[in-house]
Amino acid sequence: MLTLLGSALGFLTSLSPGLLKLFRENQDRTHELAIIDRQSTLRWAVWWAVIGRSLYHADLVRKGQRRFWSLQLAWELMIAIGMGVVAGGAAEYLKLTGMAAAGFIAAVSYLGPRTIAAVQTWAERKAGINDPAD
Repeated sequence: MLTLLGSALGFLTSLSPGLLKLFRENQDRTHELAIIDRQSTLRWAVWWAVIGRSLYHADLVRKGQRRFWSLQLAWELMIAIGMGVVAGGAAEYLKLTGMAAAGFIAAVSYLGPRTIAAVQTWAERKAGINDPAD
């Protein structure tokens, strides 16, 4: 009886490394899929931000305030990337998905950082928050 129990226990313990390996591989795959999902979300947000800033740039070109091919175009690209990250995070916080998130990101990017700062200052004053730097 003791021999049979020892054999069964030895057989079961020989399976544990294989099961542990399968468990680790499953965790690794889940982690990699989560990383890929976050990267695609970031690319998507930056894409819509570039569209929003491009619309802003095109509007200034149309008004004659800026040439199309200029150094400002490079700055607009950097602003678009930053605004894509910020607006994408805000859209995620607000639980916006699909076209609602795309429109939100494009609109925030079109407005740009100066408009966002002005709205923040207005909201802080309305809420009675006084910033000593103002």
